[in-house]
Amino acid sequence: MDFKLSFSTAALFPRNSVESLKLVEEAGFHYAELMPQCLEETKPRFAKEIKTHVKLKIASVHFPLVFQPVFYNPYPGMMKEAKNLIDDVTALAGDLAAEIIVIHPPYFADEVVESLFYTPVMDNMRYLCEKASRNGVKVALENSPKGGRTVEEMLQMIHAVGHENIFPMLDTTEAVESGQDPVDMLKRLDVIHIHASGHKGKVKHIPPGEDEFDWMKIILVLCEKHFSGFFTVEPSYRYFLEKPVEKMKNVLRFLSGL
Repeated sequence: MDFKLSFSTAALFPRNSVESLKLVEEAGFHYAELMPQCLEETKPRFAKEIKTHVKLKIASVHFPLVFQPVFYNPYPGMMKEAKNLIDDVTALAGDLAAEIIVIHPPYFADEVVESLFYTPVMDNMRYLCEKASRNGVKVALENSPKGGRTVEEMLQMIHAVGHENIFPMLDTTEAVESGQDPVDMLKRLDVIHIHASGHKGKVKHIPPGEDEFDWMKIILVLCEKHFSGFFTVEPSYRYFLEKPVEKMKNVLRFLSGL
């Protein structure tokens, strides 16, 4: 099976996203995940700027982490802002012909917080799924140590959203951070997207090939399950502040060798 290897612009922060995409393309990747870093980069018109400068496919768009507090805010005025943001991000993804929008699961610290936040947040989740569907994009729910930690929690959240356009994905580092075996999670979930980074001791989000993961086990499980999504490298940006193209080439060489 040939994997569609992708690289996230989140790992090239704080560079401008168009510059980051140019570097991903220069390194030899044919696919990229866009992490918008400012409001301008969430607008549909940003798609035109991207397509003017790079030829690689924007396979996925990560709902911008910098605006997560907007998405998970129950204040009535912010609920309207969240829907405006969702409108823009889903239209951007559609204009880029991206196949996936990644979203983190909500996290409620206690029952009082959950009683205030649950209904508005789930409304935003369903709105995202519906607007993404209209733009031909699937929503991938990412596992996280702050919600969606286990297979059961992931499936419970997807069931609670109750929309046909939300599917599980797996972040390998976040699985370990949650005390889970990513290989076991992959066996039990039918994921549509992968975020790949590793651990080495207590250091996390390390580029594949420099960590202690047995990546072949992960590859084999994905092959057995006929995974056809994007295998997206998403390490910490701190590893790519210098010599980013050289380091991305090393990652691509390592993964291609598997």
